[in-house]
Amino acid sequence: MSDALRFHGLVAGYLDGDLDDAQRRDLHAIVSADPVAARALLDEIALHESLCLVQRGERGRRSALCEAVLAAWRTAAPTVPRRSIAWVRLAMASAAALVIAGVIALLAAHRSGDDLPTLAAVSGTMALERDGAPTAWAIGDALRPDDRVRLSDGEVALAYDDGTSVRIVGAADLRLAPARAGKALHLAAGRIVAEATAQPTDRPLTVATPHARAVVRGTRFAIAVASTTDLSVVEGRVQLVGVDGAVADVAAGHFAVAGLPGPPVARRRIVIAIEAESASLAAPMAVVTDRSAGGGAAIASPVVDAGSATVRLAAPIPDGYVLWCRVRADDADRDSFLVAVDGGADEIFDVAERRWSPGWQWTRLCRRTGRLDPPGSPHPETEIRDLVLAAGDHAIVFAGREAGTALDAVVLTNDPGYRPDD
Repeated sequence: MSDALRFHGLVAGYLDGDLDDAQRRDLHAIVSADPVAARALLDEIALHESLCLVQRGERGRRSALCEAVLAAWRTAAPTVPRRSIAWVRLAMASAAALVIAGVIALLAAHRSGDDLPTLAAVSGTMALERDGAPTAWAIGDALRPDDRVRLSDGEVALAYDDGTSVRIVGAADLRLAPARAGKALHLAAGRIVAEATAQPTDRPLTVATPHARAVVRGTRFAIAVASTTDLSVVEGRVQLVGVDGAVADVAAGHFAVAGLPGPPVARRRIVIAIEAESASLAAPMAVVTDRSAGGGAAIASPVVDAGSATVRLAAPIPDGYVLWCRVRADDADRDSFLVAVDGGADEIFDVAERRWSPGWQWTRLCRRTGRLDPPGSPHPETEIRDLVLAAGDHAIVFAGREAGTALDAVVLTNDPGYRPDD
């Protein structure tokens, strides 16, 4: 590839916000050494900023800087008589220095600004990586492009100046992607819950994942990334663009999944919530009073391997479903039920393995794999137990296994990205 084509590609990538660190260093080196290249880049930036910012009647900080550098160029390089060769050379050298300094300042401006968040709150175990290496952090720190947040557990809250907020929930890997066209995040794994204020039409919030890209104008939504990308929209509207370019327009109350065969498709979210105390109980499973439970009551069996609760519900359409359960598991001796669906075999439901707490928590129905996690430990490995249900009535039986394990409510949904506690 010729130097001209390479420079053109770097400029185009810079304007689109697609350059990685190595490419930005390459572009920086070129414009630092070549005033002609610096001026060419400056002209492209000025034109790009004018098209983007003047179109919506704004004069942004970067456009003002562009104009200041252009003005300096014009001031430093006036038209002069041919006989003043030495003066012309001096003026052109000064102009070149001004342009290079201005372009470097523009590159620096590109790496900061209103489209970057601050670290608002952290609970759990978090690591911040900058330039590929771990770095110290504190609440209130301003994050930078390419900063990477790795969360083992808990939550991290990011806050933007315009009121947009992003919560990183549970084990997750999030990078602040550099972009000139709005807030940009790359979620490699895990889950985020976001509330975005109205974003400029030409500067949306974007969230890239291994399977898709979400384009957000202003809304409340959640994105979860594992083997697929699951988008769940609470308010507003989000576009989910698959790797093949297919677009799903996802409105409030709907969801879409990318990473499955075929393009992402927006679907209506179904949520069925049932209080546990409304189930059909067989003694010694009984209703227990608890002010912190929904409705002030929950159910539990005081006897090992005794009692049951049958939850009856109606699935409106045949579909794959997720069952969320609000449970209390004080310790390792009070953390499991046996669960059977529609008369099927009982499977052990470890409701909060290694997440024991005297407080209530939401957990997805799971089952044991027969392995230990880690191998050689006393802890059973579990996997999510999703349900494939036909349209119509269904019965889910929670049988007592460990005394004192408590159930407050269940929520059935066909939206894999939905959580009752969002």
